[in-house]
Amino acid sequence: MSYPLDYEGSWPPPAALALRLPARARGAGPSARAPRRGAAHGVAGAAPPGAASTTEANLARLVSDGLSTLLRLASRVICLIVIVSFALFAIEQTSSASTHQQNELNEGAPAASRTTATEKPKTKSAVHRTIDEVSSSLTSPFSGVTAGWKNQWAIHGVDLVLALLLYGFALGFLARFMRVRV
Repeated sequence: MSYPLDYEGSWPPPAALALRLPARARGAGPSARAPRRGAAHGVAGAAPPGAASTTEANLARLVSDGLSTLLRLASRVICLIVIVSFALFAIEQTSSASTHQQNELNEGAPAASRTTATEKPKTKSAVHRTIDEVSSSLTSPFSGVTAGWKNQWAIHGVDLVLALLLYGFALGFLARFMRVRV
């Protein structure tokens, strides 16, 4: 059985060679249809009646999504700064704990057996100072809670927990609330 090279004959019919494409690919999609007419004036290509409010809703959603993303990012950066500041405080305290403990023990020992361990003055790097300054400004709203406390671990611990609650939980909740509401 041979097939002719031209399709003028009856075999194979041209419809059998055509690919079966979805209606949109064959040109029956929105661009192939007749232009829409505006409801008010019957003008071809006019926007449908609810198009302006749809555009405003899309713009409001974009702004809301942008603000919620910004709030989440700010929340994470603030929490990271406060956590790093607490970690630096803990490292600093534990590194000087041995020297401090030796000095405390030597105060109670007889004078002949005393050996003084001297603490070297520690200089903080510029990054350490900046992190501490930013952290103290972020936790300054909580200074009234810890006012009068003597234990530095308790002060820094309570500041850390309150900062994580306010900046981590509350800002994160506000960001999620904004995203859902709009």
